[in-house]
Amino acid sequence: RYPSAIDIGDGAYWALGLDGAQATVDVTFLWLGDDPGPNPTPLNSKPSQRPKTAAPAEVIATPTPMPTPTPTPTPPPPPVEVNDTDQAFFPEGSNWNTVTDGCAHGGSARWTTTVSREDQISHQAVWRPALSGGDYEVHVFVPPCAVGGSKTGRATYIVQHAYGHNFIPVDQAAAAGAWISLGRYTFAAGDAGYVQLRNHGVDNGSTIWFDTVRWTPVNR
Repeated sequence: RYPSAIDIGDGAYWALGLDGAQATVDVTFLWLGDDPGPNPTPLNSKPSQRPKTAAPAEVIATPTPMPTPTPTPTPPPPPVEVNDTDQAFFPEGSNWNTVTDGCAHGGSARWTTTVSREDQISHQAVWRPALSGGDYEVHVFVPPCAVGGSKTGRATYIVQHAYGHNFIPVDQAAAAGAWISLGRYTFAAGDAGYVQLRNHGVDNGSTIWFDTVRWTPVNR
């Protein structure tokens, strides 16, 4: 009853408008003869006479290199300042003299008089901030305040850093109103590093000032 049969996929079956479980269709095998449909010039029935179709050349895609993003430089941390009114400032001694006007950095500073003998030292202070660690340049500010008499010509600051400590003399009389660098040092993270100043000087009775110390990060 059915001398020949063909399976048609569901999608093609519906696209042909067929209905039911079975249907009659006309099939043309293009490699056996002419196509009665609208297609132009079918292949010749003899394989030896069929035109040679070159295989399409393989196209090798050239990958587009991804642009290398320009890293955004990390800004260095801001400088750390410790004034004589901050919690990181630790004074020792009684009867400090203070000024609270525009001549001091941050509006406040302390002063006392120098002694020439170490066993007579009566005042000292430590600036001890919490640092993130790394290399810092340390500056001290000498206020230009006119009170207290002549400023000392030799205030010896002690810088405690990651590799020990250094004694840095500063002529406060010549440095009045300026930031003076004590040098660049490496500090460990935390508050192990500090700057210390005592009222010891070769010019007995001169004024020695305790104002602000600044740590500025470098080489970050």
